[in-house]
Amino acid sequence: MIMTSQFDSLEYAQRLERAGVPGDQAAVHAQVLHEALGQVVWARQLSAAEDGLRLELRQIEERLTNQTMRMRDELSIKIELVRAELSGKIETLRVELEAKIEGIRTELKYMRWLFGVVIALNTAILVKMLSV
Repeated sequence: MIMTSQFDSLEYAQRLERAGVPGDQAAVHAQVLHEALGQVVWARQLSAAEDGLRLELRQIEERLTNQTMRMRDELSIKIELVRAELSGKIETLRVELEAKIEGIRTELKYMRWLFGVVIALNTAILVKMLSV
């Protein structure tokens, strides 16, 4: 992991050597400290990136929620329009059926009257034939 930071590992190793630390140990110590500081910087950058992603996810979620609500409202309006249209068509069909049923009832009344007349005429003819 290569990270740029303000830490100068060469300067640090030289200071350790001036303080009496053998050169190999000073170099290893400086390298380890440089890596540790790099990891801290990396962790901070990662945390900042994570925060940015969380914010972006919240914004996406908010946009999706708004779009979903808008689509739900649009669909509700369309459903109501279809419902009103269907109710009108159903009412029209109901009225037409009632009119047809009433027409059939009227025809049945005339047919009953006609059957009554036919039966009365047949009875009269039968009586006439029997009395002859």
